[in-house]
Amino acid sequence: MTKKISVLMSLFLVAGLGGTGCKKLLRKAKEKVESATSSSGSSSNSGSSAKKSGNSGGGYFADAAEIPGKFNAFFANAAVRPLEMVIYPGFVKAQIQDPKIPLNVDGYELRGDVERTGPVKFMGKAPSAKDLQRATFDLKEVDFAKLPKMIQEAPEKCEVPDGKVTHLIIKRPLPFSNKTSIRVYVNGERRDGNMEYNLDGTVRKVYK
Repeated sequence: MTKKISVLMSLFLVAGLGGTGCKKLLRKAKEKVESATSSSGSSSNSGSSAKKSGNSGGGYFADAAEIPGKFNAFFANAAVRPLEMVIYPGFVKAQIQDPKIPLNVDGYELRGDVERTGPVKFMGKAPSAKDLQRATFDLKEVDFAKLPKMIQEAPEKCEVPDGKVTHLIIKRPLPFSNKTSIRVYVNGERRDGNMEYNLDGTVRKVYK
């Protein structure tokens, strides 16, 4: 980019001068700009191709089986009821109801080990324990072994063949439905899409 700007500056200076020699310099400067632009385009295309390669993303996208065990161990095998769980290739974020104080929800992050990140603050009227029981889901309901297959097939089913899965969200999508779902988000160069799955791995809805 610095090289391209330098060449453009030369063009402006040459254009302000006159004469046959200057015209030759102008022609050479134009050729340099075209060469720099071509190189920049090739580099951009290479980055684009790298972005397209592979939909698994590795990490938890390739194997999510350890996720429930990590959270169960952290909570000493008490009931783990997330309000929401967001899964990325390298880490997991979750908002989980406190099993000891059901009115409280806290944020957690899994990066090798689970750590508490802080309390979740609700806007407006705070939900009751009954509200949270209805809004959260039991982590045992989710078959994490099915997630890699969802990630692999989502771009094609969303008709975003060049797309890459960015993250998954597991939650009970109230007030639209009280059934916990897994939403897989796909990002493409020209368009995005997402898939909504039931916990058994069957497709609930495709958003194109």
